[in-house]
This record gives sequence, C-alpha cells and structure tokens, in this order.
Amino acid sequence: MSLFSRLFSRWDNKSRPSDDILVANSSIENPLSLVVLFNDNLSFNRHKLLKTLRKVDSSMKNIRLPSSIEQITDGADALVAWGQHIIKIVGFNAPCPSEILQPCIENSQNTQEFKQQVSHHQSHVILYYVGFEDDLVEQYVALTQFAVGFEHCDMSALINAKAHQILATHVASALANEQQGVYLLRNCLPLFFIGFVKFNVDHFDGVWMRTYGADAFGLPDLAILANSHEDSEKYMNMFNNLLLYLRDSGASIQAGHTTEDTEGKKMLLRSPSAQESFLQNGGMVLVMEYLVE
Repeated sequence: MSLFSRLFSRWDNKSRPSDDILVANSSIENPLSLVVLFNDNLSFNRHKLLKTLRKVDSSMKNIRLPSSIEQITDGADALVAWGQHIIKIVGFNAPCPSEILQPCIENSQNTQEFKQQVSHHQSHVILYYVGFEDDLVEQYVALTQFAVGFEHCDMSALINAKAHQILATHVASALANEQQGVYLLRNCLPLFFIGFVKFNVDHFDGVWMRTYGADAFGLPDLAILANSHEDSEKYMNMFNNLLLYLRDSGASIQAGHTTEDTEGKKMLLRSPSAQESFLQNGGMVLVMEYLVE
C-alpha cells in the first residue's frame, strides 16, 4: 500500500453508525490521520486496551472496540467508535515507511537516543478519523486521545505526518490525558496538529521558521526568516495567533496583505521568492516580513 493510499484514502461507506454496525462517514474525502509506532510486533489485548482508553477521557466510557483489534496486522483494519467519533485503525507488522517517518524525525527537537529508538521501531498502526464531528481540531483531539490508549502496548511514539511532527509516548500521553494538555492541543495548533519547524539554509543569514499541515484546516502555512533560534517562541505564538484568528473568524489572507506582530509592528505577507522554493510544500505558503518604516 502506497504512502498516499495509506494516509489519504477515501472511505466509501454512506451512513451514520447504528447500534449494531459502524459505518464510516462517506463525506470525509481526505480523513485526518495519525500514526502510532511500536517497539515490537503488533499485539493487542482488547480488554486491556478498553480499560486504558476508558481512563483517557470520560467520553470514552462507552467506547465500542471490536474483538478484531487483536488480529490487526498486514493491512487488516477495524472501526472503533464513541459518541460522534469513529476511527479506522489499519495495522502493519512492519516499520513505518521512511518517507513518512524521516521528515518527522529530522524536525524533532528530541534527543538522539529517542530518535534512534524511534528509527528502530518494528510495527505501526494508522488511525483515520471517519466519524461525524465537523470540527477538525476535535477530530485531531479524538485521534490523539485514542492513540495514547496504546501506551501500555509498548508504544514508541505518535506521528502527525502531515505536520511533520512526532511526540514521545509520555508527552503524547500527558497532552491527551491531562486537562491542561488537551487545552494546549486545542489552542496551540503548532504544538502538534500543525507543525512548527526551524532550519538553516545556505546563503540565508538567520533561521527559517515555518508551519506544516495548515492546509488540513483550509489555512495557509506561514514562514519567516528569524534572527536566531531564540525567536522561536515569539514566532510560534505569532503564527498560532494568526492561524487561530483565521480559523475562528473565517477570514482569509493572501500575498500582499499585511498583519501585525505581538508588539504591533506591521508585517507583509508575500509568496516565497524563487530563491525560497524550499518553502513550497503543495499548499499555500506565505512568508512574513517586517515592513520598513
């Protein structure tokens, strides 16, 4: 199964779930997805998994988890549901393809030990949101909370491939289990649901900072050439404030528009130049730069 068919498949089921059967939402053409990595081969105990999931969030008290979860491997799948949420689980007793994994590892700020451990994982499952919650943030929250239910199954890490992000198991668990963690997931999009990365490029003085995966929300990715790594918190907050404003207001922006930073200084939004082609990633990318007063 190819990368695109794994991550962006369309599910053709056509109705809402009933009490007897789970049916994926056919109106979702490109479902959001997360990838769970495991240190060993897939091996799930349904009863232990149910017990763990019911502790993650009170909404999961009546979660429906089929016994077929114990046989998920080599492309086999299962549907799980609670409330409005339905998640399709596809399992593989093989490492996650490098084209999915490597960008996440390369952009990770974790230790080399963690990166090596993740690189040597043995299996993975892909979780697709195919339920009936309209809010994309809540879809991502549901995926994240379900994913940490695998913590007791020798889970290695959690990946958001579209955002080029990876979370160590204990970090993902804290974010999904604790009230403050879930608040951060919902209100700081570049924390995990949208990626925030820093990198140096030859012939550019400074550090490039940008987002990945904002197009999942119908938003542009943002980029800026910062002076140093010390500016990362400032620009992460600035990106997040603008993205949240666009998401909540329904407003749109494009090249040529202006905005302000957290100190009220005016900034221009522009398309990447020919020398900045490394910023292109399929969706719209807008570069932010200060206007000379």
